[in-house]
Amino acid sequence: MGTPHRERGRYASLSGYRTITGDAADTFRLTVVDRDGLPVMPLTLYHHLRVGRGPRSTADTYLGMLCPVFAFFDEHDQSWEEPPDRIEQYLCAFLRERLHLVVSADTALDGYRIAATRDTPLSDSGLRVLRAALRDFYRVMRAHGYYPYRNPMLSDLLVGLKREHVRHLASGGAPDHAGTRGESRLDSALRPIATFRDQRRLPWTVDLLVGQPRAIAGLNAALDAMLTLPDATLSLRDKAVLILLRYAGPRIGEVCAMTVGGYRSHTQDGVPGQVILLDKGSYGREVKTVHFIMEVQQALLAYLREERPAHDPLGRTRLSDLSDDDPFFLTEDGTPYTRMAFMRHWRKVYPFARKRCPIPFSPHTIRHLVVTELLLEARGRCDKTSAVYLDLKLAIAAMMGWRSPQTIDVYDHSLDRLEALGVLHALQESIRDRGRPRLRAQGDRLSVPLQSTMSRDGGVPALADAASDGTPAPADVAGDGTPALHTWFADRITGRAGP
Repeated sequence: MGTPHRERGRYASLSGYRTITGDAADTFRLTVVDRDGLPVMPLTLYHHLRVGRGPRSTADTYLGMLCPVFAFFDEHDQSWEEPPDRIEQYLCAFLRERLHLVVSADTALDGYRIAATRDTPLSDSGLRVLRAALRDFYRVMRAHGYYPYRNPMLSDLLVGLKREHVRHLASGGAPDHAGTRGESRLDSALRPIATFRDQRRLPWTVDLLVGQPRAIAGLNAALDAMLTLPDATLSLRDKAVLILLRYAGPRIGEVCAMTVGGYRSHTQDGVPGQVILLDKGSYGREVKTVHFIMEVQQALLAYLREERPAHDPLGRTRLSDLSDDDPFFLTEDGTPYTRMAFMRHWRKVYPFARKRCPIPFSPHTIRHLVVTELLLEARGRCDKTSAVYLDLKLAIAAMMGWRSPQTIDVYDHSLDRLEALGVLHALQESIRDRGRPRLRAQGDRLSVPLQSTMSRDGGVPALADAASDGTPAPADVAGDGTPALHTWFADRITGRAGP
């Protein structure tokens, strides 16, 4: 569900750097300055070059991750331009001293293994973003001739081993669907080449909290509360963004960057229920088609007709007057809407909505919610071992724009785990409600009379006898009125429950 704000704040505070936004005529639209107000030219130049290679949000995120690293370099009179072996030493010191990571040399392969501790100010995903930012920084600077050595974030040895491995694969150039390649392209891509790697890289899993009944109900209640706020509190623009997130599940950055051409979907008036958005890793190309229901279409039209014209620099009021490259969503100043701008408005209304949800959440949590609810509905309509269910899973994966076909399986397995937890919960309740004796204290020890745990014939009663011996069945409702986990899943799977 993303890194908590306190963790990101702890990491960002390590640098003391800040950014200054310049005018449109300036060479650098954004300048990074240190604590003394002096420009940090490597980061300023990197951001300038990076913005031209992909989404602005990626450049901003990477810049935020790089600032504490360069502040550490400055404090120790170290230069980012030194050879890779020196850079590796500097980064090892930064990771140990500033991030409190355990860093050890990988004697089996090459490079270093890192592991977080309780004092590490970044989550596991945050650490991956940091490594991606460093790798990208040196890639961009090398590409423009500012760094003459190899990328210090990549191991020459591991890159060479991977290249040789792929070269000797059977039918290494064949696509996966040909069925002749020695290993899948995903398995090839997962072979390590990075200088710094996780100590134990666990497979990504879905947070089970998002799939629990109370969390689903709470998230929907929180979204309903946001969408019923007055327009003066939450604008039509932000409500349209939230509704699109809620029913289609795109990433927040993709929605904010939507263009008029993406909304039109290659027709003059647009295709109802469809937009084309940027995708993660598409380098600024609109390649992902997102389908949605009529409520989303109505929200987009309401913003387009009632609110957007007031912020359009040219005062345009009709869709036909806009060009395909124009941003669909605008700030109050008439500039293109961004993820950072949306988050400023989100943080104002989040405390109000958070009271209605038992778990903390972010805009990206809504994406997880969409996938979870779609899979639950699919399970309620067809057998999860059927070909129809498999087709529905593939359709959901295509709608979400995932590169890996295994991502939807991770969500599917998380529901299986929740279902198993529900069964386990039911078994625990059965044991409780069969009238088994409570442990009673006797001095410093606990004891249970042996004969009370035995049936009349001297054996341990079977679980199946729990309902036939007159003892109460497990409760179907939790203390707060929410259906018990096992009952709720049974109803969803058999179709007895509503959406």
